[in-house]
Amino acid sequence: MNDTLSYFGTAPKDRQEKYHKLTFSMMYFKDENYLLPLSHDEVVHCKGTIVNKMYGSFDEQLSQAKALYMYMMVHPGKKLNFMGNELAQIREWDEKRGLDFDLTDDPRHEKFHEYMRVLNNFYIDSPTMWEEDYEDSGFRWADCNQEERLIYSIIRSSKKEKVLAIFNFSDRIQDNYSVELPGITKAETVLCSDSEAYGGNTSDASALTKLDNEKLVCTLPPYSGILLKIS
Repeated sequence: MNDTLSYFGTAPKDRQEKYHKLTFSMMYFKDENYLLPLSHDEVVHCKGTIVNKMYGSFDEQLSQAKALYMYMMVHPGKKLNFMGNELAQIREWDEKRGLDFDLTDDPRHEKFHEYMRVLNNFYIDSPTMWEEDYEDSGFRWADCNQEERLIYSIIRSSKKEKVLAIFNFSDRIQDNYSVELPGITKAETVLCSDSEAYGGNTSDASALTKLDNEKLVCTLPPYSGILLKIS
């Protein structure tokens, strides 16, 4: 959690040297039954809320928080996301006050909240995201050697299905990124954090990727994550 939040609080131009802060935990996730917490302790005592911890302008923070939560869901281990985070709450949590549900009157927060609803439901409904959390077969890197481009590709597997997640944590569009997928003949986009429906700029997420001879060729929006079912 500390490494992850440190990474997302760093300017993209300085993330290359921190690139493997997001890969290190994968070396030991099978050792114990880990819980991934973004707990109440992270949103009190003048630490700022999760969205506040992201680098950049508020719109950039929203984009990165959406990508962060997708990465969190794809990472092996069970999840804990403290109340208010799903609203992109700006004010720190206070036990004397309720959550700022009126934030959803702002379209940016309303779309963020809708994204979190869809992401959570996908997690619940997709055994690929949790069935083999602590097994070698449940997780593998498709690509974690893109230090200059700040791209990561992860495959999660259940006994029957596979999901590919691709992340661009840079502040630039990454064109012509390709990842090898041996044996894969179908790739269907199921969720993109940059979709217009969730406050992003992508009108047709399916157009961002194309499978060509067991290689997925992608155009990746800045600060984004894409989930695809592959087979």
